[in-house]
Amino acid sequence: PPLSQMLIIDALEGHSRVDEERVETLLYSDDAETSFRAARTLERWGTLKDLLEGNTREENEENSEKNLDILKRSASLGVSRFLENISLHSDKVSLAIELADLARREDLVRIFTVEKEGNENGKKEEMTIFPNLSETLLSLSEEPEGKVTEKIRELPLDNSEFKNQVESTFPIPERDISARILYAMAAAGAWKDWEPRLLKGLKTGIPEIAVSAMEALAEISPSSALEALPPFLEDPCEQVREAAARILSSRVSGEGIKILGEFLKTEPGESGYIKAVLSGIREAGGAAIARCIIDNFRDIGAEIAGELLSEGIDKVGVEILADEFTDTNNLKNLLKHSGYHGGLSLLSAWPVIKEKPRQTFLQTLIDINWAESIPLPPSLQVTEALKNLGSEEKKTLLEPVLQTAGGRDRRQIRKLMKN
Repeated sequence: PPLSQMLIIDALEGHSRVDEERVETLLYSDDAETSFRAARTLERWGTLKDLLEGNTREENEENSEKNLDILKRSASLGVSRFLENISLHSDKVSLAIELADLARREDLVRIFTVEKEGNENGKKEEMTIFPNLSETLLSLSEEPEGKVTEKIRELPLDNSEFKNQVESTFPIPERDISARILYAMAAAGAWKDWEPRLLKGLKTGIPEIAVSAMEALAEISPSSALEALPPFLEDPCEQVREAAARILSSRVSGEGIKILGEFLKTEPGESGYIKAVLSGIREAGGAAIARCIIDNFRDIGAEIAGELLSEGIDKVGVEILADEFTDTNNLKNLLKHSGYHGGLSLLSAWPVIKEKPRQTFLQTLIDINWAESIPLPPSLQVTEALKNLGSEEKKTLLEPVLQTAGGRDRRQIRKLMKN
């Protein structure tokens, strides 16, 4: 049975040829998951890499045919990491191209094709201005998100020869697994002539590529991003919708905020698109949230604005609201719809709020009975936020709740007031 087959694969250690033969047999299992697991195991053991490089096993006609079939079967299952950073003799490059094609690794197909053409024409040296370019891109695609930008900026992005080599090695990055890296390079290097390629990348239908193209386009040409991104607010993919909203709210000036306001104003409230757009704006940070609320409150209404604030906002966003969102009725409606986290954000940012808006915020929280939403026993976040208030402010905020609370709750509220 398939489960037993997978247990066998997991139990083997790969220290002997017998183990390899057992897994090679299961590579041809009728169960797709078992076959894939077998291929990944052979890759992890280094068996596939050795077969391709010809480092192991006596080569006779029967073995060669069997080894080739193992490689093709594994590649057709989508197992392809063994093709990266390999040392190939010239007679194996054509096979590497075939395997990369079976694995749908267009990036590797191009790399191996360049290598093959270089071998055939005797011009390989012409392609080695930056000889490790392909390996660099492959390694960057595996880096943690936080390190990618830092490492990209270490590349000679302003070197025209480097840029030319990138374009010749990766002539069509729009469907490449390295597209995210290539687009980030274009953005960091301000390669403005990549705008057509980025616009093309938006339409691949592959969410990761579309998102990376959006981000690069917003850096290279904000005006083009303003024109190209709005339709993606209604993309079938939630990830793409969120990214379009995030980028419009944070990367292309106030015009993007206006576009989002118009979208939220006209889109039906029950639409699934609104949820993704609000999530995208939140991802952009407190300043984007505040700006969207302030600039669009009249059009989008208190309910949607409150939902935008319902997961909280950072101190920067609170400062912006305190300075510019001064209509007390609007503020009351906003906080009423934002719930517990919206009010908690204000208290957490209390030290950075000026005296007058602080008094307005406090009175508004009292008017909407915000303190009733405090969970009891209180969370550490609530306790820390209330430490920012003076004793009289705490008393004013919590006294109404104290009057209606039961025995245990009263004790916990009194502790908060004294804290």
